[in-house]
Amino acid sequence: MFKQLSFQTRVVFTVLVLLGVGCSTEPVDPYSPLNTSSFISISQPGFELRRGDYLAWMGKAEILTDGSYELAPETLDRMQTRFEQRMSEQGFTITADIARADHWINAVIIIGAPISESELVGELDLSPSLSAAAQYDAGTLVLRLVHPESRRTQWRGAIEILTDRTQKQEDRWIRIDRAIDTFTNHLAAKSQ
Repeated sequence: MFKQLSFQTRVVFTVLVLLGVGCSTEPVDPYSPLNTSSFISISQPGFELRRGDYLAWMGKAEILTDGSYELAPETLDRMQTRFEQRMSEQGFTITADIARADHWINAVIIIGAPISESELVGELDLSPSLSAAAQYDAGTLVLRLVHPESRRTQWRGAIEILTDRTQKQEDRWIRIDRAIDTFTNHLAAKSQ
């Protein structure tokens, strides 16, 4: 029967069969906690990092919580270590000497109740800067680079990293690593 069909029909039939076989895949949940994040960033006009710039933490990374959710303290250590490693790989210098830094780094994980950018800036004792209209949901990591003299934010990024309270620790590490990589890749793109 196949020989009775025209050449064109046989080709179309063969292609359809091959496509049906070749396109069979295992379904993946696109809303998996490991795959779902949104990243936003904002910077002062003309802001860019220069390779070799010195970066220093403005205190320790913090967890801002209403007490409804516990986060292991080593989460902050892992986040900070990953950020330092990736920025160093890209040609920036991480220093403990805050007086020597060209930019201060600040990181906060919001746990519990949402908070606005203006409330967060007040909590951190920073000068108002950039857009104050942002609202951060629970589970959001906010990272910013601050000008040491003016205490104004030069660059700010936010990404949802903790959206599942039942997430296994190793899955949480994967999300944190991906989030930090997103931040550092974005900052590298803003450098000379």
